[in-house]
Amino acid sequence: MNVQRLGMNEIFLTQVDLKVMLLYLRSFGFVCMVCILVCFAGQVGFDLSSNIWLSLWSNDMSAEGTNATVMDPDLRVAVYGVIGGAQSG
Repeated sequence: MNVQRLGMNEIFLTQVDLKVMLLYLRSFGFVCMVCILVCFAGQVGFDLSSNIWLSLWSNDMSAEGTNATVMDPDLRVAVYGVIGGAQSG
């Protein structure tokens, strides 16, 4: 056991045994763990799609002076709102 002194207190530095970690994971439950991983992946996916959508939106605004087709502003806000709503809920 590694002990360090910090003022009047002692700090004990140890590592958690792999058996203890597996015990916690088993008690947590496989279904609950899978649900959390799926929700995390979905949140990251919606965050990524939000960033991509804003990037496309800002690049499209710079093409407004050209003959490029520009999307309807209501559609832009609607898509961004749907992504934001899915991300929060």
